[in-house]
Amino acid sequence: MVVFRYFSSIVVDVKTLCRMLGGISRKSAYKLLNENKIDHIKIGRKFYIPKYHILRYLEIINLAENVQNRKS
Repeated sequence: MVVFRYFSSIVVDVKTLCRMLGGISRKSAYKLLNENKIDHIKIGRKFYIPKYHILRYLEIINLAENVQNRKS
């Protein structure tokens, strides 16, 4: 299975991050980045996010949801 096959680059910008996370707002994306919930590279005022770190973030979210469901 190829995850995010339509996003071919290894590093994405904030606009692409929003699309990859299901269409979240840019404000939400910047909040995730500024709170360091998704590892990124910042050069000047621009954020660059390696796809690997987005996948890691999604895995952490998934694990947290699984733990929460087990407690219910």
